[in-house]
Amino acid sequence: MKPGLLLLLMAYCLMPLRASDSSSLFQKRQCMVQTAVFGGTGVVYTGLYSLWYSSYPMQQFQWINDSREWRGIDKFGHAFSAFQLSNQTYQWFRWSGYSRRKSAGFSAISALYFQNPLEILDGFSSGWGASKADLAANATGALLSAAQLYSWGETKVLLRLSYSPTPYAPMRPGTLGSNAVERLMKDYNGQTYWLSVGLADALGCKSKIPAWLNLAVGYGADGMLGGYSNQWLDKNGQQINRSDIQRSSQWYLAPDIRLSRIPVKKIWLRQLFGVLDVVKFPTPVLMLQSGKLRIKPLFF
Repeated sequence: MKPGLLLLLMAYCLMPLRASDSSSLFQKRQCMVQTAVFGGTGVVYTGLYSLWYSSYPMQQFQWINDSREWRGIDKFGHAFSAFQLSNQTYQWFRWSGYSRRKSAGFSAISALYFQNPLEILDGFSSGWGASKADLAANATGALLSAAQLYSWGETKVLLRLSYSPTPYAPMRPGTLGSNAVERLMKDYNGQTYWLSVGLADALGCKSKIPAWLNLAVGYGADGMLGGYSNQWLDKNGQQINRSDIQRSSQWYLAPDIRLSRIPVKKIWLRQLFGVLDVVKFPTPVLMLQSGKLRIKPLFF
């Protein structure tokens, strides 16, 4: 086990795990949350190792610099995942009786506890290596969530995801996905990551601007058939060259809708709207690509 991860686990275990309310109800809930965080992570990584890493020989631990791979889209994915994990576990800790500030701290640690061991497995597996850029992205996402929860008890700035199928996955299904679920996770061409801010929060005009109206800045990329280039060897060892497909990055500016801030009476609808905070609402966008500005009437 890497020393940094061991210290993280020790720090988590040494933290006080009793809420100020010592009722048996909260103690039971705390036990459930701790089991979910520790036990769930253990189950996930045991399965991940058996299904994926056990097929590859072990190597001496090594670092790699993959900060520019896939034009950085996968790093946004790391930050997004850590942000969402922190948001979710915060709700768990609050439900179990912890204070707002303790819950925010525990949520960030839980998110990193879940994500960072992946770099340990990568570092010891042949063909990969541990990525400092991935660790930095994990920390950025977790801290963006926890800092807001610590200060306000809510997230006013969101990391959101949108996805659209692309024509590139069928060209290289082994890398970009051979079915809809795989493509959602592996086809970086179809992923766009958004930083979405409530206009009323940013401008301080809560009486004049609807609480659900946001402004979002997005980043995506296009034309990528490989991490760094569009050349690769197929399963027969033949060179495939698709350098004719231009790789490019896109930046977006768009209005956004935060459904969870729309007042509704039904509990199930409020819960559904809360889940939908994860995804960017389809709206018109202003797109900057290869130095050219374009307007798209509807983009998701």
